[in-house]
Amino acid sequence: MVASSRSSDFILGEKVPVIVTFDTKGNLKPLFVRIDNFSLKVVSYMPLQTFSRNISEFECEVADGFRRIPIQLSYCKDENLWFARMIKKA
Repeated sequence: MVASSRSSDFILGEKVPVIVTFDTKGNLKPLFVRIDNFSLKVVSYMPLQTFSRNISEFECEVADGFRRIPIQLSYCKDENLWFARMIKKA
């Protein structure tokens, strides 16, 4: 993942602020992500299996008006940072 503040790097992975909550088992549940000064609501998410205890990953859909945009959110626990990447449709 590449941390960047440029919107052109969003496809590679951009460091982003994320608002999360926790479920009753203590698992992360992303609610909102801010990209290019736009707050986008996470309308669906699915935790992805990772092989690192340090990284949590989610495949999400965020709402941009009436559009649904698929993204992947990754949380690095050691650094306490979130990253976002666009998911390319096949």
